[in-house]
Amino acid sequence: MFKTVNGFRSLLPAGALLAALTISPLHAELSSSALDLRLAAIATDAQALEAQAWEMQEALRVRSPDYAAVRDMLAEVTAKIDLLDESVADLREQSPAWASSSSEYAAMAEKAQLLQIFAKNKGELLNSPSAAKSRKILAAKAKGIALRASMLHDFAATYGD
Repeated sequence: MFKTVNGFRSLLPAGALLAALTISPLHAELSSSALDLRLAAIATDAQALEAQAWEMQEALRVRSPDYAAVRDMLAEVTAKIDLLDESVADLREQSPAWASSSSEYAAMAEKAQLLQIFAKNKGELLNSPSAAKSRKILAAKAKGIALRASMLHDFAATYGD
């Protein structure tokens, strides 16, 4: 599912991820093309997360959802959120000047943190004894994850172009 190159995970092909990790030898910053590839990887991963979250929301819209399947979906969503959070944090380490002066980076970091919070809250609610009574709230949280993933995708795709 995920490809790992030099300790970084992504849904992108390994060659594209390796190119995205190339750091200019003259600077401690990522080159412009490497930054664009990293942002493209974040956009791709956010788009995949968004699709998975919408699937989870649909699974919760039925009267008697399969909560075991939803828990499995949440585990996958949480893994994707962790990947996105790591990718956004890596940008700060690899391009500190860009990250510290970029409103786009601040917005992406905020969305990644919100996704972590949504996933944690959803997991707690899904694993509680009242999960069946909270089906609509769980579906709303899945929608919230999808919408924030879409925003993260838009930020990364817009800046990466």
